[in-house]
Amino acid sequence: MSEMNVISVVKYKVKDGFENEFVEALNGYDYSKSVVAKAISIGDNEYVSISEYDSIDAIGDDEVTGLEWLDNVTHMLEYFGESRTQSYSGLVIMDTNKKTHLFHVAKIALWSISPVKANKHSVSRLFQSNNWKVRNIYYGHS
Repeated sequence: MSEMNVISVVKYKVKDGFENEFVEALNGYDYSKSVVAKAISIGDNEYVSISEYDSIDAIGDDEVTGLEWLDNVTHMLEYFGESRTQSYSGLVIMDTNKKTHLFHVAKIALWSISPVKANKHSVSRLFQSNNWKVRNIYYGHS
């Protein structure tokens, strides 16, 4: 069985007056160990970050950095009981993301034209030059 990706979901409750500072802190975090990361606002000063990793080892590698970041934003957070966050993580058991496949097809097409390393800029140019209507292409680590 091949290794599955892992998702981490973390919910934060931000104190009044710290919303902008917290969003800036979220945007300032180094997400380079994840495949993709997003954050959403769910109202009432609550935010959820969702990060996907390509292995359990990768999520473990990011844990220390994540806890250091959390220590730096603790003053902005309301607690959930005794915890600063509500968090969940687990193996991806279903994925409908066809953009990942599309990116790899584009990289193969680019490589067949010119055998150099395809990256997000060359893939974007390929889509633009062919007038393909694709938004939010997943680039992965390229």
